Amino acid sequence: MAQPATTLLLWWWGEDEAPGLGRWLHTTIEAFQAANPGVRVKAELEEGWEVVDRFTKAAAARQPPDLQYFWNGIYHIENAWRGYIAPLEPLIPASELERMGSTPLSTYQGQTFRVGWYLIPVVWLVNRRILIQSGVEADAIPPRTWDDLLAQCEQVKAAGHVPIETGDLEGDFSVWWLTHFLVQQFDRPRDAGQLFLGGLDWRDPPHYAHWDMLKTVWEAGYINADAPTTDLWEAVRRFSEGQGAFTLASGPMFPACERALGDDVIIAVAPIAGGGALAGLPIIDTQGLGIASGSEHQEEAAQFLRFLHRTEQRDRLWEELRLLPANTAWDGGGRIAYPEYRKMWDWFVQGPATLYLPDLMPVHFHFEGMAPLGKRIMAGELDGAAAAAHAAEVTRQWRARNSDEVEHYRVWIEGLPP
Repeated sequence: MAQPATTLLLWWWGEDEAPGLGRWLHTTIEAFQAANPGVRVKAELEEGWEVVDRFTKAAAARQPPDLQYFWNGIYHIENAWRGYIAPLEPLIPASELERMGSTPLSTYQGQTFRVGWYLIPVVWLVNRRILIQSGVEADAIPPRTWDDLLAQCEQVKAAGHVPIETGDLEGDFSVWWLTHFLVQQFDRPRDAGQLFLGGLDWRDPPHYAHWDMLKTVWEAGYINADAPTTDLWEAVRRFSEGQGAFTLASGPMFPACERALGDDVIIAVAPIAGGGALAGLPIIDTQGLGIASGSEHQEEAAQFLRFLHRTEQRDRLWEELRLLPANTAWDGGGRIAYPEYRKMWDWFVQGPATLYLPDLMPVHFHFEGMAPLGKRIMAGELDGAAAAAHAAEVTRQWRARNSDEVEHYRVWIEGLPP
C-alpha cells in the first residue's frame, strides 16, 4: 500500500511588493512535488499585517505552519529566541547555507534561523527627466548631499512638479525615511541597538535629526500633500506614471517603474546627511523563509528550501519577475545586462553596503515609534526634539516591561558582526 504523502503548509507574503511571485511559487511547488512524489506543499498567502503576529500565535498554540515567510532581523529573531523557529545547521549543509542570503541578522547564538529568498534593496528612485526639465544639471543627478536634495526639490517644485511622491497611510514612508537618514549617524549597524539598550539616547540631536529633516521637507511642500492618506503602493504607481522626481521604494518595486519610465528612472542611495561611516552606503536586505520548530516534517521542509535555491529557480526569479535571488552563488554578473539591476546585485555580492536599520529595532518600537512619529510630524504635532522625547519614553517602557526580552535582545545585538 502506498504511503500517504507528507503535506507541508507554507504561509507566505510578497505578492504585494513583487506582483507575479505567486505564479512563480506555484510553478516551483509543482516542480518540487514532481521531484519529490511523497511530499506536497500547500501555500497560503498572508496579508502584510499577519506576517509577524500570526506565526507567533500559531507557534505558541503549537499549530504553526511547517514553513513561514519571514522579514529579516527582529521581525523573526524574536521567534527564534522563543524557540519557535528551527535552527537550520542540522538540516542544510553548511556549504549551501552560507550562500543562501540569510544575512547576519538571521543568526542568534551561532545558529541560523532563516534563509533568503530574494533581495530587497531599500532605495531612492529618481526620475531624471523631471529633474532635467526642472533645470537640474544632468551630472548633478542623483543628489549627493542633503543640501543638493533640498536645492533640487526647490527647482522641481518651482517647475510645477511634485519633488517627492510617497505614501504614508500605514507608516511605510515614515519608517523608510528614518531608515535612510538615522543609519547615517552610525559607524556600525549594531550601534543602533544601543538606542534601546541604554548606551545611546534618542534625545541627542544626531538621533533625531532625521525627524527635523522630515519636518523641513514637509513644511517646504516638497512631499505630495496627500502623502499621509495615500498608500505606499499607490504612490509608487503614481511615480511610475511620471508624477514625482523622487520616491522611496524597494528593489522589487523597481521593475514596474522601469517598465513604465525606461531609462528615465534610476536607483540611488539616500543623499548624505550624517557623519557616520554608514552615510552614503546602499541598504541591502533580503526577504526569506524559515522552518517552525513545531513542524513534524523539518527535513522535508529543508528539502523545499534547498529546492528554492537551485539554479533553475534562481534563474526564473530573474527571468520572470526581475527579482534578484538572495544567493551569492547565482551568476548575476553574467546574466544582468541592465545597469540599475546590476548595481543592486553588485551591492549584495561585493558591497560595501549596510543593513536595514528597522531590522535591529524591537517590533514594539516599529508600531509605537518609527511608523507613528513621522505621521505626527507631518500632522504638525511634533518637531524632532518632541519626537525624540516620545521615542525615549517608548524605549524606557520597553526595557522596564520586558526584562527577559531585553536580555535576549542584548545577546543578539552583541553577537552581531562588528
